[in-house]
Amino acid sequence: MKSFEFIKKILLQIQQKDKLVEIKPLKEKKGNFLILRYIDKRGLEQDILTKELKYLVETKKMPENFYAYLVWIAGEIVNNIFDHGQTLGRTLRGGILGLVIRKNNLELVIGDLGIGIKSSLEKNTALQAKNLNSKKAIQLALKENISGWPHKRGNGLPDALRVIQAGQGKFWIYSDQMLLKINNGRKKWEQIKQNLAGVLIGVELKIKDFQVPRKNQPKGLAIKLSKFGLQLSGREKGQEAYEILVKELTSLPKQGVLMIDLTGVIMMNSSFGDQALGVLLENIQQGHFGAKKVFFIGEIKQAVDLCLDRIAEIRKVEIAKI
Repeated sequence: MKSFEFIKKILLQIQQKDKLVEIKPLKEKKGNFLILRYIDKRGLEQDILTKELKYLVETKKMPENFYAYLVWIAGEIVNNIFDHGQTLGRTLRGGILGLVIRKNNLELVIGDLGIGIKSSLEKNTALQAKNLNSKKAIQLALKENISGWPHKRGNGLPDALRVIQAGQGKFWIYSDQMLLKINNGRKKWEQIKQNLAGVLIGVELKIKDFQVPRKNQPKGLAIKLSKFGLQLSGREKGQEAYEILVKELTSLPKQGVLMIDLTGVIMMNSSFGDQALGVLLENIQQGHFGAKKVFFIGEIKQAVDLCLDRIAEIRKVEIAKI
């Protein structure tokens, strides 16, 4: 990842000379950076990406969905700089962002000169007893619910990595002389001679071949609510649906899952929804069906979604949509 090495050299130069290197936003050239900027405040990366990549999105050279995930990934990394890096007041206030596009290939690199992953995690007293080294610290940083904060947080970087891997991308992370490269699930560790203060992260993605990450859908019995009609209204029809849903739920094993597919349903009013689903969910919450669960799947129209929200409000139940 050439851009990764390029920005690493800039960071090391700043670190050694204790002063900023003058960088200028580079114009679009073949094989060159589209973006090279200092990020001295939270959220600036979104403004930069929006401005610089607007033309590519508008001309369909970059799918809007890809762009949205790119901004998400960049945002998570930059947030970590300001939440955990403690770079404010140092020579490099914040971080540095570089992005290069070569045909269908995009590289995003973001780095800082903060306290590094190991020192950040050690701020959490629950992790101090783990005797962290650089490798263990990076491994923990990529796990869910692990953070330098003393309360349950730490999903930003793992979520970003999940998106990158779903998109068949590459992910590099460097801190405290340790570099981890992840490519198609394969991990490679490298010991680096230069001790870079802070963290450097590189992401490589294929723009047009990018795959949207899919939710983990539990296995269970699926039933289409559209079998009762595409426009669902009235308590009588709701009671009819309720009785069939109860029959299906009762037939499941002790920890079974009933998945109610809302695809195709155009409208559902509160009378039908409360009688068919509200009563069912309330009975489940009260333990009448043991450990069995109900999930709502499929394409949910706005009118149907509003009804579900209303049911949750009236019955004080949780509605799980996947």
